Amino acid sequence: ENIFGTDAEGLVELKRRFPCITGADELAAMNILPPSWVIPDLLPVGLTVLGGPKKLGKSYMVMQFCRNIVNNSGRVFYFAGEDTHALHKQRQEHVGLAASANYQYVAGRENLFAQPQDFFDAISELLSIQHFDAIFIDTMIRAVKPQGSTIYKHDEYAYYVNELDPW
Repeated sequence: ENIFGTDAEGLVELKRRFPCITGADELAAMNILPPSWVIPDLLPVGLTVLGGPKKLGKSYMVMQFCRNIVNNSGRVFYFAGEDTHALHKQRQEHVGLAASANYQYVAGRENLFAQPQDFFDAISELLSIQHFDAIFIDTMIRAVKPQGSTIYKHDEYAYYVNELDPW
């Protein structure tokens, strides 16, 4: 028993006081749409961060994602911030990504994509001109403001939450 009498009365008061609490019975009654996927059961729609040690093969894996999306008539933009055209072409050939206007990229830090403080605006403008089903940014460090220039200098988690929030 609780201070509100019966368990049912206590539950009513609990929901009144803490409206964010959801019961399993309420969850079961909800009509929740399944997630949307860019690549079924692998890459969901929305922001996904892929991380790992250097030279692990992340860029090649992302290029394979690009191939999959383009092969299924999707459009991809890839910012390859540390690539040259020669390296990017080599990677494209290695993963079998065929020549396609549905695949657009920037190799290196060029013009509008050169400064982290301008990067988000450049991507926003890009999207206002052309729809892409997926945008890959390799590497994110090239797209966010340097950590030392923020108030989150000593809090890495807060820094990334702040910097990635607009994405």
